Amino acid sequence: KLTIVAVLFCYLIVVLGATLGNRGDYYQGSVNLHPFSAYREAWNSFSITAWRNIILNILMFVPFGFLLPVLSERFRKAWKTYLVGFMLTVVIECIQYSTGRGIFEIDDIIGNTIGTMIGYGLVMLLFFISGKLKNNTPTISGRRAIAYQVPLMLTLVLFSSIFLTYSKQ
Repeated sequence: KLTIVAVLFCYLIVVLGATLGNRGDYYQGSVNLHPFSAYREAWNSFSITAWRNIILNILMFVPFGFLLPVLSERFRKAWKTYLVGFMLTVVIECIQYSTGRGIFEIDDIIGNTIGTMIGYGLVMLLFFISGKLKNNTPTISGRRAIAYQVPLMLTLVLFSSIFLTYSKQ
Protein backbone atom coordinates (compact mmCIF):
# COMPACT_ATOMS: atom_id res chain seq x y z
CA LYS A 1 0.00 0.00 0.00
CA LEU A 2 2.85 2.37 0.78
CA THR A 3 4.22 1.93 -2.73
CA ILE A 4 0.82 2.71 -4.26
CA VAL A 5 0.49 5.81 -2.06
CA ALA A 6 3.96 6.96 -3.17
CA VAL A 7 3.13 6.36 -6.84
CA LEU A 8 -0.20 8.20 -6.47
CA PHE A 9 1.53 11.09 -4.70
CA CYS A 10 4.19 11.39 -7.43
CA TYR A 11 1.51 11.12 -10.10
CA LEU A 12 -0.51 13.94 -8.49
CA ILE A 13 2.59 16.15 -8.31
CA VAL A 14 3.18 15.59 -12.04
CA VAL A 15 -0.48 16.31 -12.89
CA LEU A 16 -0.52 19.47 -10.79
CA GLY A 17 2.77 20.59 -12.31
CA ALA A 18 1.46 19.96 -15.83
CA THR A 19 -1.85 21.69 -15.25
CA LEU A 20 -0.87 24.50 -12.90
CA GLY A 21 2.74 25.13 -13.85
CA ASN A 22 3.92 28.36 -15.43
CA ARG A 23 2.42 28.50 -18.92
CA GLY A 24 3.26 32.04 -19.97
CA ASP A 25 0.90 34.96 -20.49
CA TYR A 26 -1.39 33.21 -22.97
CA TYR A 27 -3.80 32.13 -20.25
CA GLN A 28 -5.57 34.88 -18.40
CA GLY A 29 -8.03 32.84 -16.37
CA SER A 30 -10.60 32.53 -19.12
CA VAL A 31 -13.59 30.18 -19.24
CA ASN A 32 -14.93 27.89 -21.98
CA LEU A 33 -18.28 26.39 -20.99
CA HIS A 34 -19.12 25.01 -24.44
CA PRO A 35 -19.02 21.20 -24.32
CA PHE A 36 -17.01 19.56 -27.10
CA SER A 37 -15.84 22.90 -28.53
CA ALA A 38 -12.23 21.67 -28.51
CA TYR A 39 -13.35 18.58 -30.45
CA ARG A 40 -15.18 20.73 -33.01
CA GLU A 41 -12.19 23.04 -33.35
CA ALA A 42 -9.80 20.10 -33.77
CA TRP A 43 -12.14 18.53 -36.33
CA ASN A 44 -12.54 21.70 -38.37
CA SER A 45 -8.86 22.64 -38.38
CA PHE A 46 -7.38 19.16 -37.95
CA SER A 47 -4.74 20.69 -35.78
CA ILE A 48 -2.35 18.05 -34.51
CA THR A 49 -1.79 20.20 -31.42
CA ALA A 50 -5.53 20.34 -30.70
CA TRP A 51 -5.90 16.56 -31.06
CA ARG A 52 -2.80 16.01 -28.94
CA ASN A 53 -4.25 18.17 -26.16
CA ILE A 54 -7.57 16.31 -26.23
CA ILE A 55 -5.86 12.92 -26.13
CA LEU A 56 -3.44 14.00 -23.39
CA ASN A 57 -6.35 15.28 -21.28
CA ILE A 58 -7.88 11.82 -21.45
CA LEU A 59 -4.62 9.93 -20.90
CA MET A 60 -3.56 12.16 -18.01
CA PHE A 61 -6.28 10.75 -15.75
CA VAL A 62 -6.07 7.07 -16.73
CA PRO A 63 -3.51 6.39 -13.96
CA PHE A 64 -5.78 8.10 -11.42
CA GLY A 65 -8.70 5.82 -12.27
CA PHE A 66 -6.33 2.85 -12.10
CA LEU A 67 -4.57 3.70 -8.83
CA LEU A 68 -7.54 4.60 -6.62
CA PRO A 69 -9.14 1.12 -6.65
CA VAL A 70 -5.73 -0.48 -6.12
CA LEU A 71 -5.11 1.79 -3.14
CA SER A 72 -8.44 1.31 -1.38
CA GLU A 73 -11.38 -1.06 -1.63
CA ARG A 74 -13.58 1.99 -1.06
CA PHE A 75 -12.85 2.97 -4.67
CA ARG A 76 -13.78 -0.41 -6.10
CA LYS A 77 -17.22 1.07 -6.68
CA ALA A 78 -17.17 2.80 -10.04
CA TRP A 79 -19.20 5.82 -9.05
CA LYS A 80 -16.83 6.70 -6.21
CA THR A 81 -13.76 6.63 -8.44
CA TYR A 82 -15.56 8.53 -11.20
CA LEU A 83 -16.75 11.15 -8.71
CA VAL A 84 -13.28 11.68 -7.22
CA GLY A 85 -11.76 11.97 -10.72
CA PHE A 86 -14.45 14.47 -11.70
CA MET A 87 -14.01 16.47 -8.48
CA LEU A 88 -10.21 16.59 -8.80
CA THR A 89 -10.59 17.88 -12.33
CA VAL A 90 -13.07 20.58 -11.26
CA VAL A 91 -10.67 21.68 -8.50
CA ILE A 92 -7.79 21.88 -10.99
CA GLU A 93 -9.93 23.83 -13.46
CA CYS A 94 -11.03 26.27 -10.73
CA ILE A 95 -7.43 26.82 -9.65
CA GLN A 96 -6.41 27.38 -13.27
CA TYR A 97 -9.15 29.95 -13.64
CA SER A 98 -8.52 31.77 -10.37
CA THR A 99 -4.72 31.92 -10.81
CA GLY A 100 -4.77 32.66 -14.53
CA ARG A 101 -2.62 29.57 -15.18
CA GLY A 102 -5.10 27.97 -17.50
CA ILE A 103 -8.55 27.97 -18.96
CA PHE A 104 -11.55 26.57 -17.12
CA GLU A 105 -12.84 24.25 -19.83
CA ILE A 106 -15.75 21.85 -19.77
CA ASP A 107 -13.87 19.76 -22.35
CA ASP A 108 -11.02 19.22 -19.87
CA ILE A 109 -13.50 18.01 -17.26
CA ILE A 110 -15.07 15.64 -19.80
CA GLY A 111 -11.70 14.33 -21.02
CA ASN A 112 -10.24 13.85 -17.55
CA THR A 113 -13.37 12.07 -16.34
CA ILE A 114 -13.28 9.76 -19.37
CA GLY A 115 -9.62 9.06 -18.56
CA THR A 116 -10.58 8.19 -14.98
CA MET A 117 -13.27 5.84 -16.30
CA ILE A 118 -10.82 4.16 -18.67
CA GLY A 119 -8.27 3.66 -15.88
CA TYR A 120 -10.96 2.21 -13.64
CA GLY A 121 -12.06 -0.16 -16.39
CA LEU A 122 -8.50 -1.35 -16.95
CA VAL A 123 -7.90 -2.06 -13.27
CA MET A 124 -11.21 -3.92 -12.99
CA LEU A 125 -10.18 -6.05 -15.97
CA LEU A 126 -6.86 -6.71 -14.20
CA PHE A 127 -8.69 -7.68 -11.00
CA PHE A 128 -10.89 -10.07 -12.96
CA ILE A 129 -7.95 -11.70 -14.76
CA SER A 130 -5.83 -12.00 -11.62
CA GLY A 131 -8.78 -13.49 -9.73
CA LYS A 132 -9.27 -16.08 -12.47
CA LEU A 133 -5.58 -16.96 -12.49
CA LYS A 134 -5.24 -17.17 -8.70
CA ASN A 135 -8.23 -19.17 -7.55
CA ASN A 136 -10.85 -19.16 -10.26
CA THR A 137 -13.12 -16.89 -8.17
CA PRO A 138 -12.52 -13.32 -9.31
CA THR A 139 -13.64 -10.40 -7.18
CA ILE A 140 -15.56 -9.02 -10.15
CA SER A 141 -17.76 -10.78 -12.70
CA GLY A 142 -16.64 -11.13 -16.29
CA ARG A 143 -19.68 -9.20 -17.50
CA ARG A 144 -18.90 -6.28 -15.23
CA ALA A 145 -15.24 -6.30 -16.22
CA ILE A 146 -16.27 -6.14 -19.87
CA ALA A 147 -18.91 -3.47 -19.21
CA TYR A 148 -16.25 -1.27 -17.62
CA GLN A 149 -14.37 -1.34 -20.94
CA VAL A 150 -17.14 0.62 -22.70
CA PRO A 151 -15.49 4.06 -22.16
CA LEU A 152 -12.21 2.74 -23.58
CA MET A 153 -13.91 1.09 -26.56
CA LEU A 154 -16.02 4.15 -27.36
CA THR A 155 -12.97 6.40 -27.14
CA LEU A 156 -10.93 4.12 -29.39
CA VAL A 157 -13.74 3.82 -31.93
CA LEU A 158 -14.37 7.56 -31.93
CA PHE A 159 -10.74 8.54 -32.41
CA SER A 160 -10.10 5.76 -34.93
CA SER A 161 -13.12 6.90 -36.94
CA ILE A 162 -11.98 10.51 -36.84
CA PHE A 163 -8.45 9.72 -37.97
CA LEU A 164 -9.63 7.27 -40.65
CA THR A 165 -12.02 9.88 -42.01
CA TYR A 166 -9.21 12.41 -42.19
CA SER A 167 -6.83 9.97 -43.83
CA LYS A 168 -9.38 9.37 -46.62
CA GLN A 169 -9.75 13.11 -47.32
